[in-house]
Amino acid sequence: MYAVRMIQEMSVWNGISILYLLVVSYYDIRYRKIPLRIIAVGVSMAAISMLLGHRNEIESCIGGAFIGIVLLGIGRVTKESIGYGDGAVFVITGCLLGIRQNVFLLCASLAISTMYSIMLLMCKRGKRETTFPFLPCVLIGCMMLTFWGELSI
Repeated sequence: MYAVRMIQEMSVWNGISILYLLVVSYYDIRYRKIPLRIIAVGVSMAAISMLLGHRNEIESCIGGAFIGIVLLGIGRVTKESIGYGDGAVFVITGCLLGIRQNVFLLCASLAISTMYSIMLLMCKRGKRETTFPFLPCVLIGCMMLTFWGELSI
């Protein structure tokens, strides 16, 4: 009975997380910015998840959030080549997923954005300096990893 409840709980959090990433992806595509209130919703969602005991390992949560903090630092040093919204979303997913799964998500997102960049260059739709929203790649990566079973939120 406990296992069934855990599976149902995971699928609820998976759905909520994918819905959240869908919203932030929309803002990233449309406005190239993530409003602070949307980030606050994500932080609240991560806090509720932790308060409900969904993620017990505080070290894993801190390690996962550290990935987002590193991305925020890289964004600062590179004058937002990586946007602050991207880093903030990875802080949130780090709290939800933990370090191991957040690393998987980052790697999948980077692979997807690399493939998209190559397609843009091959189709002559962009140059090396062309920028594009990163959070849709994170959404696709999250969906792929969730459906393949590598990601359990």
